[in-house]
Amino acid sequence: MQKNRYYFVQRKVSPLVHLGNEWDKILEGEFKKDYYKTLREFLKKEYSTYTVYPNMHNIFNALKHTSYSDVKAVILGQDPYHNPN
Repeated sequence: MQKNRYYFVQRKVSPLVHLGNEWDKILEGEFKKDYYKTLREFLKKEYSTYTVYPNMHNIFNALKHTSYSDVKAVILGQDPYHNPN
């Protein structure tokens, strides 16, 4: 029986959140903190129990589509999510 040649290669664990731009490096420390891990577990339960908006894969869309170097101002608010569309 031939062993898989990749058997001894250590697999790199993917980050909890991958944004694909500068935000990954800027926020990597935050995603490792206890408060974020607690919040993530809470959200996982909420998403598995209720209908929650936005879709869990869209939570960080603003950061995915805008690199840190392009940000001039951040406006915080609540979008009126009330249905899938």
